[in-house]
Amino acid sequence: MTDLSISFGGVRAVQGVSFQAAPGAVTSIIGPNGAGKTSALNLLCGFYRPQGGTVMLGDRDVTGMTSHLLARVGVARTFQTTQLFGSLTILENILLAERVGRLGGVVSALRNAETEGFARFLLRFAGVDGDVDRLADSLSHGEKRLVEIARALALRPRILLLDEPAAGLSKGDKQRLTALLRRIADLGIAVIIVEHDMPMIMSLSDLIVVLDGGKRIAIGDATAIRNDPAVRKAYLGDATPGDKSRAPRPARQGTALEVKALDSFYGLSRALNGIDLVVAPGEAVAVLGANGAGKTTLMRSIAGLEPPRSTGEVRLAETRIDTMPAHVRARAGVVLVPEGRQVFPELTVKQNLELGAYARKGLDLDAEIEAMFVRFPRLKERIEQRAGLLSGGEQQMLAVARGLLTGPKIFMLDEPSLGLAPLVVDELFASFERLRSEGMTIMVVDQMAGHALALADRAYLLETGAILKSGAADIIAEDPLLEAAYLGGEAQAGAAQRLAAQAR
Repeated sequence: MTDLSISFGGVRAVQGVSFQAAPGAVTSIIGPNGAGKTSALNLLCGFYRPQGGTVMLGDRDVTGMTSHLLARVGVARTFQTTQLFGSLTILENILLAERVGRLGGVVSALRNAETEGFARFLLRFAGVDGDVDRLADSLSHGEKRLVEIARALALRPRILLLDEPAAGLSKGDKQRLTALLRRIADLGIAVIIVEHDMPMIMSLSDLIVVLDGGKRIAIGDATAIRNDPAVRKAYLGDATPGDKSRAPRPARQGTALEVKALDSFYGLSRALNGIDLVVAPGEAVAVLGANGAGKTTLMRSIAGLEPPRSTGEVRLAETRIDTMPAHVRARAGVVLVPEGRQVFPELTVKQNLELGAYARKGLDLDAEIEAMFVRFPRLKERIEQRAGLLSGGEQQMLAVARGLLTGPKIFMLDEPSLGLAPLVVDELFASFERLRSEGMTIMVVDQMAGHALALADRAYLLETGAILKSGAADIIAEDPLLEAAYLGGEAQAGAAQRLAAQAR
């Protein structure tokens, strides 16, 4: 791909991105949330038509070709959420792809010795064991991932695109996936991956392309990427924790929030594994980890927006709230400012703020809204403007102000810096620091680990749904496990030994 670009409204999702994926090599596209990774993948597979640039398949220009035609000339794609036909068997899913363009009837009519033999070979190659006449819906998440890759291979692709193939997989499943992708590349297929599991990416990739804000900020092998200053800044930020000049946090005793043995699942995939967490009144706590570590799931679970299966306890002070629905938790003081802001775009700034205070009775609403305008003066200038017309930074300010008007006892911020310019991020985190100095109890998840640590008193580092490390923010900032979680590296290899030593 050369100078590939696409915009959505005012958002420049991909800006002049170029790279070459070689046959027989694994090329990984990485970057923080909102970097443009999936948009780039969608341009390559024909889901989006580029507004600029070219896509070449060998010597053939395939720019703008639709996804089904690209599939027939050698571009196969898998998705973060598996897309198998659940009512068909494992074998039938492979046969559908193997006979692409030649269906002409029911699946049973496709079964013959030649096609069925090839399908069974692909399943064995992918590591799918057991009865291939099982329904796809009966499979575990890891098995579904392998079947989906086998189905993609049935297209006999020259290029295999994978969108977060390791999402939700266990450590053992990730190891099997890594070995499979290397075997696929060894067949001469160009493998292109969008993935957040940095240890996997660093060990597997021949070439890594790093995007941030839609632009390519780095390209190279694992060692070059891990040590690139622009990459480190994109993932870890450049704020420093433990600023001695900040206002002291009011000293308080007791427990504001306690989480015990919290598990959460997406289908059969475990998203959280025995999370234990405590937040003191007036404390700022950062929840860190690479994308897919379980940070957002943890925040949503505390807020009552957890997936269908969840176990464990959540207590607000002394009150157990894990059986309460989300709206009751919010009225009790557990307030989440969600990832992506989620303001009401057709309502004005003032109307959005009024909705934040809807459940608070006897409130001097005008005075409370005016206090939000003191915190965020730009909102006052746009008080009658529709929220959907605000800039990304202004929408984030509005989402924060709306959350504060709910009257939080625990104020949770999920990726507040996502997609924002550096100056706006600095402005937002300065407002969070003022809240901290006023005694607000804060939990923050943010892709910019440096900013989150600069705000926090303590931090929890998550990996694959479990707590890898916790402690004072300045201690966590210096721990090599933090860098390993975001960028992979040698620290990752010694993580288990260090944790075992600490346990002893």
